[in-house]
Amino acid sequence: MPVLLRIAVRNLRQHSSKSLIIGIIMAVGVMILVVGNTLINTIDTGIERSFIDNYTGNIMITGETKNDLSLFGVRSPSGLEETPTIPDFEMIKNHLDEIPGIVSAANQITGFGIINIEKVDEDKGPYMGLLFGIEPEQYREMFSNTIISEGHFLAPGEEGILMSRSNVDTMNEIFELNPGVGVGDKILITAPGSAGFKIREVEIKGIYTLEHESEAAGYISYIDAQTLRVMKGMNLGNQGEVELSDEETSLLSDDSFDAMFEVDAFTGEAELDFEMTEDNLFSILDLDSAGDEAVINVEDMFSEDDAGAVDTEVPAESFTWEYILLKTENQRSAARIISELNIWFADNGISATAQDWKAAAGPFSTTADVIRIVFNIAIILVAIVAIIIMTNTLVINVVERTAEIGTMRALGAHKGFIRRMVTTEVFTISVIFGFIGMLVGVFVLVIVGWIGFEATNPFLEILFAGPILKPVYSASSVFGSWVTVIIIGMIANIYPLRLALKVQPIKAMMSE
Repeated sequence: MPVLLRIAVRNLRQHSSKSLIIGIIMAVGVMILVVGNTLINTIDTGIERSFIDNYTGNIMITGETKNDLSLFGVRSPSGLEETPTIPDFEMIKNHLDEIPGIVSAANQITGFGIINIEKVDEDKGPYMGLLFGIEPEQYREMFSNTIISEGHFLAPGEEGILMSRSNVDTMNEIFELNPGVGVGDKILITAPGSAGFKIREVEIKGIYTLEHESEAAGYISYIDAQTLRVMKGMNLGNQGEVELSDEETSLLSDDSFDAMFEVDAFTGEAELDFEMTEDNLFSILDLDSAGDEAVINVEDMFSEDDAGAVDTEVPAESFTWEYILLKTENQRSAARIISELNIWFADNGISATAQDWKAAAGPFSTTADVIRIVFNIAIILVAIVAIIIMTNTLVINVVERTAEIGTMRALGAHKGFIRRMVTTEVFTISVIFGFIGMLVGVFVLVIVGWIGFEATNPFLEILFAGPILKPVYSASSVFGSWVTVIIIGMIANIYPLRLALKVQPIKAMMSE
């Protein structure tokens, strides 16, 4: 054992009471940090999983906007900015198929609707609903947290709405319905769109509950995408570019239409580009003369070639979406994919952007940040109090050892030796009692996990990452807490160390 360490251990034994006070403060500090950091990690994990598993995924792709955009729309000062549709949707989807690390994808449209029921009195209601327009198969494959308690999930191509149990109960309470609405009943939804308000009657196809609660997820109603497109007045026309030949373009010139019916300036009669004879007229109908009969072959009108062309045509609305949600293998791969996508969008001139789950969750994702800030403030206050107490205790310790330190100086000990000796003592206390506090903190977490505190409300279920609190701690946070307390001990030692270095040899002779 080095000389300094032996001296430090001996001094700590001689001043055991003060050493114990400092050690207990450090042990309690480490325990608080271990438990606190672990609970923060648990809350972070719980909130993250509740959003990602329920409705945001790891990545959200949207069209570009000037203001912040979440799954609930654009957060603009006026609140009137419309959510843009994703440009070059098919091109983006094809590119996503080539990116490794993407587990699943789902398309979505978001809207808000005022829900009314035709059979209730006018003075009751209405109820505001949050609507997610989805493709049922891909959405349920990506988000499997919904449990159908009544009815069924939306089928592909089926019109209807799927509401949460909490939504239905709230709606029945507002409209004072007994018996309340349920599967098979129809509701009226009034939604604002680009051309004003539109009303649609929609049938409730199913009622769901959540396997794991999530903030805002219980307010979501899932509706078929086509119905929501109609209510929002989204443009369902062909969004691609049409290529025309030179001959076809010439027909669209400004003077082409007028030239067909050009009027003579002197006679005032229209001059046609062709002679309107009987034979010319019937040539339009593919007849040899006026004596022939026009025969229309119905089979030719609906030939197999034409029918095949119609069947293979992809509806324009299949590419009209506001969001693409992605689930990735983990959050690290999500960060990489977001960076790659944004670079690819810029290189290809696509006005789209990829963001993480926090941007998708919008204002609801701030819960974890608020809790973390509050905890960090509390930790800072505790650290300040601990530093003050430890500093005072160490100062008293130095004052009581004035004669000892003065004698060592008189015997030839340099200031460097005194500095190393005092620092070694504080470091030894920090390491030993910090380790004890770390073990106590881990033991407390094991007990908490073994007892399994139940979440008494949905908010706690979100924070606990499930119905029962199971602390999620990592080696980095545990050892990080230990290192933090050692650093706090070194900071608390600064002022007492300066006092120790000022002790002169004469002090040893002046002491009793």
